[in-house]
Amino acid sequence: MSLQKQLFNYVFKNIVTQRPIFEYVKWIHQKLHLQTFSWISLCMKPDLLVYYGYENQLKSYLRFNDLQCLSNYEYDRSIFYTIRNNYWKILEMIVKIPYNYRFTYLGFDYFYTHFKRLFCNKFLDYAVLWNRWNLLDMLDMKYNFSRIDFHSALEVVGVNGGVECMKWLVSKVNDNQDDIYNKVANLSVYHGQIEITQWLSVHIPSSIRGSIFYQLIIGQNKRSLGWLFPNLKEINNLSKLAKTLDIPNSYTYSYLISREYVKSIQNKYPSKLPKIQKRSDQRKQKSNNHDKYKQQK
Repeated sequence: MSLQKQLFNYVFKNIVTQRPIFEYVKWIHQKLHLQTFSWISLCMKPDLLVYYGYENQLKSYLRFNDLQCLSNYEYDRSIFYTIRNNYWKILEMIVKIPYNYRFTYLGFDYFYTHFKRLFCNKFLDYAVLWNRWNLLDMLDMKYNFSRIDFHSALEVVGVNGGVECMKWLVSKVNDNQDDIYNKVANLSVYHGQIEITQWLSVHIPSSIRGSIFYQLIIGQNKRSLGWLFPNLKEINNLSKLAKTLDIPNSYTYSYLISREYVKSIQNKYPSKLPKIQKRSDQRKQKSNNHDKYKQQK
């Protein structure tokens, strides 16, 4: 057995470590100041065990180690790792069914009670950002997110997408639905999240479908323009949408929306959108208005 081990070490040292790829890895580690851990050292770092998904080793650590020395940052980082890597079993273990009373008390009851506004809502936003809809109930059960947290996460959905997360969040916020639809709808069309826009176009009240997507006019996302105009019949009075915008002149439309789409929309709705003026024409109009003002004086 000893001879086999010596032979393995000899082969590994003389064949594997001499290859260029091994030298490249060592060089990258040096440049990035990456740390190298032995297996024993790794098993004593619970945040890294969470990061790599070593569930059994984490269980062993929680059974036999006092976590009082673990920093608040490491607690916070561990939760983020479970969300990012979708380790729902590990998240359930350290949040819902902990193996160590001290871990529960120090890590999640005491710390997050005092700093809830700083950290808890970030967990919800982070889960929505990565579209971890299967973790939302578990996180909400532990931290009891507030209405402000839900509204913040809805904005993340509007920007980054995630229909399942959208459904869950809407079910949690029962009041002021119009405001929710308005906020998320405009973010979705502005950032081109077509799946969110499609879901909203079916579930929002028909009475407000033609007025909540006003960001479509000042946005520049061709995917949203290409889907909404042929599919959403309620957008048939764009002049009303234009009145809700605090835009000084129609040149802003030609700047923010691609000119090709503006032309296509004007051809389809010739009486609904203001005509695009050239900047020179706008300057002439301003000059004429200024002269008239002087004459009146």
